[in-house]
Amino acid sequence: MNTPWLDSCRVPRSAVGLALVVGIVSGYYATLPLHHTDLWGHLAYGRLIAATRQLPATEPFIRLSRDKPLVDTAWLSQIVGFEIQAMGGLPGLQALHGLSIGVCFLLLAWRGYSQTRSAAATLMGLAVFELLNWYQFQIIRPQLGGLVCFVFILFVLTSDRWRTAQVVMTPATITLWANLHGSFIIGWVLLLSTAIGAGLDQFRRPSERSAMPDQAAFFRLLLTTVLAGLAPLINPYGFRLYAEVLAISRHPNLRDLIEWQQLNLQTNQGRFFVAAALTLCATTILAQRPLRAREITPLAVFGLLSLWSARLLIWWTPLAALALMGNIQAIVLRFFPAASVSSPGPRRLRWTMCAALVLVLGTGGANTLFRSRGIVQDENATALGAETPRGAAAWLVEHPPHGPIFNTYEWGDYLVWAGPPDLQVFVTSHAHLVPASVWRDYLTAAYARTGWNQVFDRYGITTIVVDRAERGRLIRELERSPVWETRYEDAQSVIFSRHESPSP
Repeated sequence: MNTPWLDSCRVPRSAVGLALVVGIVSGYYATLPLHHTDLWGHLAYGRLIAATRQLPATEPFIRLSRDKPLVDTAWLSQIVGFEIQAMGGLPGLQALHGLSIGVCFLLLAWRGYSQTRSAAATLMGLAVFELLNWYQFQIIRPQLGGLVCFVFILFVLTSDRWRTAQVVMTPATITLWANLHGSFIIGWVLLLSTAIGAGLDQFRRPSERSAMPDQAAFFRLLLTTVLAGLAPLINPYGFRLYAEVLAISRHPNLRDLIEWQQLNLQTNQGRFFVAAALTLCATTILAQRPLRAREITPLAVFGLLSLWSARLLIWWTPLAALALMGNIQAIVLRFFPAASVSSPGPRRLRWTMCAALVLVLGTGGANTLFRSRGIVQDENATALGAETPRGAAAWLVEHPPHGPIFNTYEWGDYLVWAGPPDLQVFVTSHAHLVPASVWRDYLTAAYARTGWNQVFDRYGITTIVVDRAERGRLIRELERSPVWETRYEDAQSVIFSRHESPSP
């Protein structure tokens, strides 16, 4: 019996395998413990916004920055994160983590498989995407929402046809992104570099316009780029948002943080980037496929940005993954022309990827359900990373400090979230909000450099909360000092208090 509808649902095993891989990746990240850094600061902002029903006008948590005007570039992510935590607890945040990464994999797998019809080539590209982002994927932060927006825009840009609807969807995505995270400028850079490359294709090789078949499509892309540049202005701060994002990227405090420094071969990220770039160059040479400027230009631009700052590598990786997928398939067809590739129709491919989305949602949802129903008895024991200062925060709640504290940079956010109300922390992971002089004093004290004890006197510090893993030298100095006494310690942390008030 002829059953066209049933036939349309049949897909190759390779496509089903890709859908399963996407679901497994999503499920894996939905079970990872939550990292102990800036997630908790963003949740604290979300809690404050939900309680006051307004965005904070000045920095609310860092004592020495409380008069500093605040442009909250991630306010929407913070509200969403807090509401999910309020409804689903920590497992809800884990599910959000897995879902965000799963959607990125889904879109890349969909586009890669639709272009190459090869599960092997698509998997290799996804593997590179995963390897290069292994470290950053361990952390749930608002930037992850930006990555979802970036991959979606890339998905739209690499479609076979450029439709009028895409002119609307892309700026709308940029608007959403501008309220989720300050990295929205990256989306506009992607559009601009693609438009420049498409323009070069138009004027250099007018007879080879496979991706942009006519000038009308090219001008739609230009229009989209212009609209995307204006779209971020739909936010609570208007033009101030642009100024703040540019100021953050140039802030001197960020130079002391590894993730904001230049990529180098001394780090795994640097080595992986060089290996991926060399692999991409080698496969491009072997593939001998026609290269278009609209492909090369974004790759080059984001490659240079990655060299400038390791934090920007994450935006190069989806571009590299898609390019590698195309190269690998071209190599296979060049050297093995008889190799067969599966060719599911568009409708069948959509069915497969919708099934993958169900898997992504299901794995994250199952994690939330199981934990919220008590199948996992202590969600903190499994949902929080081992480096989270749970004990230190609990001790501070029971013994609220009378005065400002000095804390490890990486722990400030969690102490704000889980510590006593109105805790006066010294720094949080929002280093750009810390005055430059205070930041220098923080580094002096944290690394027990000359004059470290004077820093504590200068700022009237009464309590010190530090981690054993990175602050061993400071801990030894404090243990030898007659001014400080150990009040609490566990495997992760040590808390010191003054014997007497500091000198004025």
